[in-house]
Amino acid sequence: RGGVPAVSGRRALGLGRHPARIIKRSAETFHILVHVMVTHWVTHWVTAKAIWYIESHLNSELSLEAAANATGVSRFYLSRSFAASTGISLAGYARARRLSEAAKALAGGAPDVLAVALDAGYGSHEAFTRAAHQHFGLTPEQLRAQGHLHATTNGSTAARAWAEWRSGFR
Repeated sequence: RGGVPAVSGRRALGLGRHPARIIKRSAETFHILVHVMVTHWVTHWVTAKAIWYIESHLNSELSLEAAANATGVSRFYLSRSFAASTGISLAGYARARRLSEAAKALAGGAPDVLAVALDAGYGSHEAFTRAAHQHFGLTPEQLRAQGHLHATTNGSTAARAWAEWRSGFR
């Protein structure tokens, strides 16, 4: 018969005939597995703590330094682990959340777009309009006229990260 010969047992694992190799490789594999699991858990714990901090301080001035102090890790580690977990930077997430809150205010009928833009941290109506259109696919005026935010995330990574984080608590 053609094909690959069947190999089973220790030879299939590439361990040869020495039981000492089995124990050594098993221990190495275990240590690698534990390291990966702990690193994964810590990364997600840091991300959840950072999201909590951002949500708690959304209406105030946010900084990477303050978020790192709140999570108990370095700015570098926070920045890297947050981006690895969510696919978006910490600043990008905070900006997207502020933009989402501003869009909720507009959909709720806020009369002054400029006031909502300034409250969200944008320096001008134009910058806010550009960000809203990029994030939601609609201008602030269209958001206000639509009256809701359903299906308006335009595939935003921040919106997906927020939804995934929130779904873990339901």
